[in-house]
Amino acid sequence: MKRIIGGVLAIIGAMALAGCSSATATPDELQQWMDDQHAASDDAKARVTALALVPSADSTLDDLGEQFRVDFEEPEQLTEFEFSCFGAETMDVSVYMHTEAGIVGTAAVDVLCSDGPKTLNPGIGDAAVHAVTASAFSADGAGAWSLAVR
Repeated sequence: MKRIIGGVLAIIGAMALAGCSSATATPDELQQWMDDQHAASDDAKARVTALALVPSADSTLDDLGEQFRVDFEEPEQLTEFEFSCFGAETMDVSVYMHTEAGIVGTAAVDVLCSDGPKTLNPGIGDAAVHAVTASAFSADGAGAWSLAVR
């Protein structure tokens, strides 16, 4: 299984953003949650675990350059995404699948972190996916998120 973790720079960024947000989790709690998500042994083809972005009126996702990308060695058929978050009340998640036909996206807004994992349907049938990019935003606190790709 491929794994990607938001590294030390992401943690430093989240700590810097903590002064501008109302995050309820400490940096240590966020790191422990991310470690637990990353260590989860499951049937995921890939897992992305990272700190959330805090959007601002002056920034867009492209400006921030904070999408996480997983490239598959061989094209994969995907059945679902499982999104989890921690340390914020709600998060918005965007996932894009890169196929031969182009890029197709799916998203969920105002996902309540306390509700546990949310399943997203890729909605692309049996199309072969070469790569997945994902990002998550939290308006009420930095938080952390994890996306299992199945």
